[in-house]
Amino acid sequence: MKSTLRLSFIIFALAICAWTQTYTYQLKLEANRNTGQPSSRFLIVGAKGYLSGGGSGSPGLYLAQLTGVHLMTRCCTPQAVVVADQNGNLYGEDTSATAPNGRIFMLNTRAQETDLYDFTGGADGRVHGMSPPQLLFQSPVTLDASGNIWGMTYSGGSFTCSAYSGFQEGCGVVFKLTNNNGTWSEQVIHAFSGPPDGGAPEGGLTFDPLSGNYYGTTQFGGDSVCNCGTVFQLSPDGNDTWTETVLYTFTTPGTPNGGVILDSQGNLYGTNFGDLSRQYGYVYEISQGQFSILYQFQGFPDVQNPNGPLLLDANGNLLGTSYQGGTFSGNRQGLGTVFELSPTQDGWQATIIHSFAWEDQRPTDGRLPNSGLAMDENGNLWGTTSLGGAGALGVFFEVTK
Repeated sequence: MKSTLRLSFIIFALAICAWTQTYTYQLKLEANRNTGQPSSRFLIVGAKGYLSGGGSGSPGLYLAQLTGVHLMTRCCTPQAVVVADQNGNLYGEDTSATAPNGRIFMLNTRAQETDLYDFTGGADGRVHGMSPPQLLFQSPVTLDASGNIWGMTYSGGSFTCSAYSGFQEGCGVVFKLTNNNGTWSEQVIHAFSGPPDGGAPEGGLTFDPLSGNYYGTTQFGGDSVCNCGTVFQLSPDGNDTWTETVLYTFTTPGTPNGGVILDSQGNLYGTNFGDLSRQYGYVYEISQGQFSILYQFQGFPDVQNPNGPLLLDANGNLLGTSYQGGTFSGNRQGLGTVFELSPTQDGWQATIIHSFAWEDQRPTDGRLPNSGLAMDENGNLWGTTSLGGAGALGVFFEVTK
């Protein structure tokens, strides 16, 4: 698809971007403190966008007015997108000094923070991954029609994943939190057990309102030799019990860590990051129980290593980001892209919407996007990069047709 595109940025440094754009964006920082590297996609609610930051500096949850001024609200340290209820309260998963194994928090419209549930790191789950080092693998939560909070943890649970290096604390869980007069209690919906089941879920859950099923991905588990992950389904049995089914087991190296999305026909779409030594990642579909690769990326200067959830637009196109690939070389791997896959009579066609660049090539550009995209009501795309910009701390960008 050929379009005239505008790319505009909020730069995570004391600077105003100067690339071709209609609006000027400026980031307001607190004294003697930078923002840290942005690490998740946006939640867009009306004219507001919510963005979480992590990494170096002073990470937190930020409020972005989509009219151009970036305001910062001190809170939390989520590395996954937050979710809003009908009243505008925000919910997310992160860790804190008082909840080292992870927690679920709420931030109301007055920016007041509430700790809803603290994981113990045992059978109820744990946000941390391999130990040591204590890596964080946070996933977004979802809300059901009754106001219950659904999510998953990367580790913890009833089964020890000793087959994975460092995994002695469980293979991860899918959980539900229920509010009873202000007290939130957890129910473990499924505890992963490793091959042939999955292990280390990441990317969040997708709900199908027609079937009542939830869908997601795990980084490990499945094939006992490869341990390359799974796509799974959770189906309600009645009486608040659930059955897990592995829909697909990955048998080649790569990381299916972006979750899946669902179209109106019940088809699932997801990305696999690939393996730098073997392949460059791909976009896949599961339709009527059959797995197929829609597009295999070829690496620099093509797209390389797609790494976030996909978006599906009204025309049936799939939109996403890749951590590497694109026009500008970075150790011959590229610095990342925003891409589009479009269905044609001859199969799916890939188009690079934007290639990210080094600061000396494009001073206001970002590089190495590590999350997916959000779309506003006008069809504009919003996202983040982990590095780049005038301060090399990453950028907040918009892509407009």
